[in-house]
Amino acid sequence: MSDPTVVEDAVVVRGVSRTYPGNVVALAGIDLTVSYGETVAITGPSGCGKSTLLHLLAAIDSPTTGSVTVAGRDLAVVRDLGEYRRHQVGLVFQFHNLLPQLTAIANVELPMFGTGKSARQRADRAQLLLDQVDLGDCLHRLPTELSGGERQRVAIARALANEPAILLADEPTGSLDSASTARFLDLLEGLGTSGMTIVMVTHAPEVARHADRIIEMRDGAIVGEGVPQAAAGAGASRSTTGDGFGDGALGRSAL
Repeated sequence: MSDPTVVEDAVVVRGVSRTYPGNVVALAGIDLTVSYGETVAITGPSGCGKSTLLHLLAAIDSPTTGSVTVAGRDLAVVRDLGEYRRHQVGLVFQFHNLLPQLTAIANVELPMFGTGKSARQRADRAQLLLDQVDLGDCLHRLPTELSGGERQRVAIARALANEPAILLADEPTGSLDSASTARFLDLLEGLGTSGMTIVMVTHAPEVARHADRIIEMRDGAIVGEGVPQAAAGAGASRSTTGDGFGDGALGRSAL
């Protein structure tokens, strides 16, 4: 018999819809579960609702109907959403959103203000994270002195500053060249191997194939689900449309 006090899933989305003024439907009846330690890629064409779903998980937006539970917390009843965003989720966007006037280490320290950490603790934590993303020699460089790939790695370090339960990434490689994308994906794989739960939105098949599971969305709904080829032996994929992702592989044994 399972222990009801144990939270088994990192993310549970049930019956979620999101409708904006003018009856614009962004999400329509979404159900999704993400296990702890799982990396999930959400794919689909522009305007299908994937970024809206990610924003609901980050509590940047709220659903019109349905429930969103992250790390055992129903976001509808969380009183301090700022505290939730600081401690439960780390956010990485397509554009790094680093403050241009702050050095790399200062950008990583920023989310730790107001958490009770001393200046020394913030600096030590930021340096450790930058070391982990191979930027230990760039601590005092401004964003303008870093490459696109380096800026995105600083953004990952910043997202991990407060040891979040879940990393949310919205088109994290969209502005990177192929070499920087490969290095970024190696970093994500390392985080996944260490047990981090990752939910990312992407248009790119080569990025999605680094996930444990791929979710395909169209017109505000989940229409398919599959596993990358390397994980195909772990289980079969399924699709409600059969048209698939990228090369049309959803609905077969693997992507």
